[in-house]
Amino acid sequence: MRDVEIQKRSHLTIYVDADACPVKNEVQQVCEPYDVDIKFVAAYTNTTDRYPDVSWIWVEPGRDSADFYILNHVKKGDIVITEDLGLAAGCLAKLAYVVTSRGKEIKDNEIDLFLETRHLHAKARRSGRYEKGPKKINTVDKSAFAKTLKKILSKIEGF
Repeated sequence: MRDVEIQKRSHLTIYVDADACPVKNEVQQVCEPYDVDIKFVAAYTNTTDRYPDVSWIWVEPGRDSADFYILNHVKKGDIVITEDLGLAAGCLAKLAYVVTSRGKEIKDNEIDLFLETRHLHAKARRSGRYEKGPKKINTVDKSAFAKTLKKILSKIEGF
């Protein structure tokens, strides 16, 4: 149902949770041939003159400022690039596509499991158990990201 309704859209926006996003270059490269708006959303304390060909949205520094901006502006059929599962859940509820920087498209039927896993990990950390964080993103991850983003864009008619 979502794909059929998206085809009626006149324009697509890609929101990037940009404070720590390691695939900014890939977003620009993949989207270059498409007529999409790219909005990098980040705290103004991370101001940069890199990536001048995209729109930057500067928000107040704070743990969830960029997330709240994206949630308040994302529309059905938009694409959101984030590692934040809470933001992902909110965007899925608005019928947006969600992609991680490692190329994983998060879908409605998976988000509950991801959120439960996140909760269990947080609970373990509070009890004193600390696990290693995710591995540093590599070229294989970036390639998977680009492939997934192209696949989503190709689903949307007119792109």
